[in-house]
Order: sequence, then structure tokens, then C-alpha cells
Amino acid sequence: MKNDLYWLWLSECMGVGAPVFDVIAYFSGAKQLYEAGENQWRASGLFSHANLLKMLRSTPEKMEKICRICRENSIEIVTYEDENYPESLKRIDNFPLVLFVQGDISCLKDRIAIAVVGTRKPSLYGIEAATKIVGELADEKAVIVSGGALGIDSIAHLAAIEKGSKTVLVMGCGHLASYLSENEYLRKKVVENGALISEYSPTTPATVYNFPKRNRIVSALSRGVLVVEAGEKSGTMNTVSHARHQGKDVFAVPGDVNSVAYSGSNKIIREGARAVFSGNDILAYYKMIIPQKNEKHFYQVEFPFEGITEFPYGEKEIKAPKNRTSKPKIEEKTETKQEFIEENQKNTEIFEKNISESVSDNAKLVYNQMSGEIMSFDEITRLSKLPPNKVLVALTELEMAGAIKAAGSGNYCKNA
Repeated sequence: MKNDLYWLWLSECMGVGAPVFDVIAYFSGAKQLYEAGENQWRASGLFSHANLLKMLRSTPEKMEKICRICRENSIEIVTYEDENYPESLKRIDNFPLVLFVQGDISCLKDRIAIAVVGTRKPSLYGIEAATKIVGELADEKAVIVSGGALGIDSIAHLAAIEKGSKTVLVMGCGHLASYLSENEYLRKKVVENGALISEYSPTTPATVYNFPKRNRIVSALSRGVLVVEAGEKSGTMNTVSHARHQGKDVFAVPGDVNSVAYSGSNKIIREGARAVFSGNDILAYYKMIIPQKNEKHFYQVEFPFEGITEFPYGEKEIKAPKNRTSKPKIEEKTETKQEFIEENQKNTEIFEKNISESVSDNAKLVYNQMSGEIMSFDEITRLSKLPPNKVLVALTELEMAGAIKAAGSGNYCKNA
């Protein structure tokens, strides 16, 4: 019998979020536990609950159905004993015995991972802060971890993808659950540029109880957790609570002291979270660079945190450009006004075709409602007839794709 079946069996018996550290330490593995039998289970003192003992009497063969569903949908089963199982997860008491994965979970190896979390309805400031900070972290090939929700989560994933870095999305439901269908585009992109993971079997629906449990994985996978715009009573604070319990570093972007939207962010700063204004602030705190293959990425910080005075690989050598001895030759080209118009129209058509093929349906809808003039967020929302939070995600997606640009004060315009 395959070892996957034993791990699936034990995961099903113990339940999501159960403390399993002592169980694995005592029996060494799921197969060993199954073969030990009921006398050993009772003797261990770890399974005193009658219902749990009853479940352990079931057989691992019953898990074959889950394996078949995973095979049919290209979902990888990564168990606690697999090589690609993240080491950082093993350090928490209630680690998941099994992960269901699409994409490449090994992207977490040998890189710093930072979780980025925040409100589902961010302000323009929150969007810009998340995009800027994640972009700077991604420039150094940090892995961005988040939960895939609308708002800050989605913006963080998209910003990492745009920069060519890896991102990991932790779901609070199974891969095949019909939850948040409007973010299907994002999940597809994450699979191509990182990993989409869940501890829930593929057909498990989303419930309000799943997400607080999911949040412990978001923080556990990461070296630190960054909070961008969050109220005091939000799921973000649940992730912060897990991070503190797990001994993770907590960072936060300071916000308007008079705004309830930033009350959570400002509160955790008062309680000891590090206030940050850039991705370089976070990298400077860790005094580390993230190598990608044979490259070494250097960062420079104007005002590093106190006590940080050196770079791990020494100072970066900056060479002055060589003096040019001659001007580069510029090939002369003349064209008529009509040729210019036709060429410009052709380039515009190619640009819009490429945009249409690379973004979600909501982003296409928003793009098509935009004229060639500068438009306000409210005007775009009114014309698209989409909820404001979906318009925010669509605008961020279009900005990442180079289709539009922010024109300041909540205004946007097309790039072409």
C-alpha cells in the first residue's frame, strides 16, 4: 500500500488543525502508527477520545478515492515525509499531515518567504503600499505568501508575479471547491508562478471555520508577516496572532491614525510590530540577500534599522561607466504622417490584443470602459457596474499588465 494512503488516513482521523506533533514523534510516521494497532494507541495515551479511536479503526484503503480525484485533476499529494514538504511547517505543533498542491511547492526552498496580508477592501494608499513593498521584496526573489482573498492578498500575489518572483497561495477550501470564482484567473497564474496549496481534500467546500485554521499555515510558511491596512476585528489579526504564537516577525505599514481601516495595523505597531515603509526595510532587518541560481541580488537602504551596518556579501562594487569616445550612430528614418498613423494604430491593436489574452474577464470589462482620458475610480466603477472591491483588483491587474497607469488622487488612464 502506498504511504500516501496512510498519511491521508491519519489526516482524516485527526482532523484539520489538530495537534499532531507528539503523535508523529511517538510513532515516527502514519504507516508505523497504523501497524502498531489499538493496544499501542491506547498505551501511548495520545488517543483517549473514543471517537478518535473509532476513526483510527478505519482502513487507509478508503482514501484511494481522494488519490484518484487528485490524479484526475493534476493535484499533487505532499505528505509530512516527502522531500518537498516545507521544513518551516514542521516547527509548529498543529502542522498539516498532508498538503494538496498545484504548481511547484519547492519554490519555498532556500528563499526567504514573507506573508503579506490585509483588508479585502483596501484604500488607494493600501494598494500602492502593497504593490511597492511586494515589488521590492520580489526584486530580491523573496517568495510572497498570502491567502488569495480579494484586496491586499490578490494585489500581493499579482505584484510578485509581475516581478517574476514566486508566490504561494494558501486556500481555506479544496482545490475543486466553487469558492471565489472571480479569482480563478489569479489562482491559474499562481500555479504557473509558484504553488497553490491546501490542507483540505479537493472537494472540501469553504466555510467560516476553515480560514482561521488556514491562517496558521500562511504565517508558518513565512519568515515574517507583513500587515498592509487592517482593522482591529479582521481575519488579518488572526494571522498576526498565529505569527506571534509561532515566533515569527511581524511588520506593518503605518496608516491614518483617524481611520478605522488602519486601527489594526497601528495597534500591532504599538504592541511591537516593526513599522516599515519599503521592502528594503524588511530585507535590511534580516540582513540577507536572496540568491537566484548563480546570481547575487544586492539591496541598498538609505536608513537601515539600528545596528545593521554591513551587507552579508560585502559592499557592492559600483563601477563608473566608461567614457564614450564617439557618439552612437543613429540611422535616419523618414515617414509620412499617414504611415505614422497606420503604424501607431497597428501597435495599439497588437497591445490591446495581448492585454485581452492575459487578463481576467473583470479586467477586460474595466479596460473596455476606459476612454483615452484620465478617469476617476468612481467613474470607472459606475461604468463597469462591478462592486468597488472587484474594480480595485481589476485595476491592479491591468496596471501590472502595463495596460493602464495610476494618474494620482484615485485616477487612472490607459497606457495605449
